[in-house]
Amino acid sequence: MITIRKITDKDILGSDVISNNKPKISARAILLDDTSNIALMHVKKRKAYSIPGGGVELGEDLAGGLYREILEETGCKCMIVREIGVISENRARHDFTHDSYYYLAEVKGEKGLPQLTETEIQEEYEVVWFCFTDCMELIGRQKPVNYQFEFIKQRDLSVLNYLAAEYDPVCLEFRKRVGL
Repeated sequence: MITIRKITDKDILGSDVISNNKPKISARAILLDDTSNIALMHVKKRKAYSIPGGGVELGEDLAGGLYREILEETGCKCMIVREIGVISENRARHDFTHDSYYYLAEVKGEKGLPQLTETEIQEEYEVVWFCFTDCMELIGRQKPVNYQFEFIKQRDLSVLNYLAAEYDPVCLEFRKRVGL
């Protein structure tokens, strides 16, 4: 899978310090419903939006981790349409590295109810659905409340900008469906 962007403390804080830790691996999806709206996770308490997905567990492959995370966070089963790319984060201030593998996926069947963790419930997570342009605007204009959320904003906005600029034949159908 291609690397779309590497985000470091240089981008966020102007610092050249890096972490040498092994990256945590996550799988995330630009998840389309049958009206071509995209799922976002809205963290009400943080006034933040992010693309759904999360950590791949020991023994899981990327697809298995993606299916599990999407079901937990959005309540939806999904089908991978194609790979998009990887965003690598190096958060030196937290001595943490993270590789997020992004996929384009479609909801398979009916939308269900998310299975949120206690922390996600306390932070008032909810799944919301918007058109591609609105997703870019919501993520682009949010004001991150902390260091971690600045990385999340940059990570998700980078993949959306990549998709908006992509012109390969496989993506043309997606671009048509989301009105680009």
